[in-house]
Amino acid sequence: VYSYNHLFDKALFYLDNAYKLLETDKSKDKKIFLARANVLGSYANVCIDKGEPGKAVARLHKVINNYKGLEDVADIMRFQYLNYSNIANAYSLYNLDSAGFFALKSIELKSAHSEDDKIMATNYSVLGKVYLRKNSFQQALKYYYKAISISKKTGEQLNLKSIYIDLIDLFSQAGKKDSAILYDNKVKELEISTLQRKNNSLHILIDKSIQADNKSRSNILIYISIALLLVFGVVLIFLLAKRKSKKIETYPTGNYNLLMELVKKNDPAFMLSFEKIYPDFTNHLLDINPQLSKSEIEF
Repeated sequence: VYSYNHLFDKALFYLDNAYKLLETDKSKDKKIFLARANVLGSYANVCIDKGEPGKAVARLHKVINNYKGLEDVADIMRFQYLNYSNIANAYSLYNLDSAGFFALKSIELKSAHSEDDKIMATNYSVLGKVYLRKNSFQQALKYYYKAISISKKTGEQLNLKSIYIDLIDLFSQAGKKDSAILYDNKVKELEISTLQRKNNSLHILIDKSIQADNKSRSNILIYISIALLLVFGVVLIFLLAKRKSKKIETYPTGNYNLLMELVKKNDPAFMLSFEKIYPDFTNHLLDINPQLSKSEIEF
C-alpha cells in the first residue's frame, strides 16, 4: 500500500523488516522460501516504481539463488517459473535481450497441464515488447493480445498500462490511428481506476496513522501525568523539609484536579494555568538550570 501511493521509503522499511525476520529461519521449509521470494519480489517492484530497475534485477537474482537449498525438483521448477518471469519484467525496462531470455526460460518451466496465469501474462507482455522493438508488429500483437486476455481473466492489471502504451506506439507506427486512439482511451480509463484504488488505499493509511497517533498521544499523556506526579511529589518533599519556615504554601486539591484534566486533554492552556497557580515554580527550575527550554519546563 505504501509503494502504491509512492511512499517508497516506508514500503522498503517494512520489507526490510520482513526479510530480516525470514532470514532468522534456517529451515528448508518451502513456505519460508516462498515468503522470502515474495518479499524480495515486492522489494524489486518498489525499485521499479522508483525508476531503479537495475536494483530490482539485483534483488531478483538473489531470489533465484534463494532456491538452491530446496530439495524437491518440482518445487524448484515451480518457484523459478515465477522468478524468471519477474526478472524478465524488470529487465524489460532497460535490457530487452535479457528480458526475452528470462521470459522464455519461465515459459519452459510452466506446467503443460496448467492454464495460463498472471505469470504468463507477464511473459507474453515482455515478449510483446521484444518483438515491438524488432518491428515485428504481428508477433508483438499476438503476445500483447494474449497478455490482455489473461489479465482480464485473472483480474491482474499490473502490466496493462504498459501494454496499452506499447499498443498505442505500435498502431501509430502502423498508421492505424483509430486503434491508437482506442488504446489511448483505455489508458485514461485505467488511470481513473488506479486513482480510485489509490484513494481507497490512502484511506487505509490515514486510518492506520490516526490509530497510531491516538495510541502515541495516549502514551504521551500517561508519561506527562507520571512526570507531573513526580514533580508534585518533589515539591511536596521540598515543602515538608521547610516546616520550620513561618508559612507553608498549600496546594488545593481543586487546582491539582484542574491541571490534571488539562494534561489529559493535551490543552494548550495547561502551562498558563500552572503558572497562575504556582507562579514561583518556573523561576525555581531556572535557578537550578537557566538553560531549560520552554518545552522542557512544561514537561
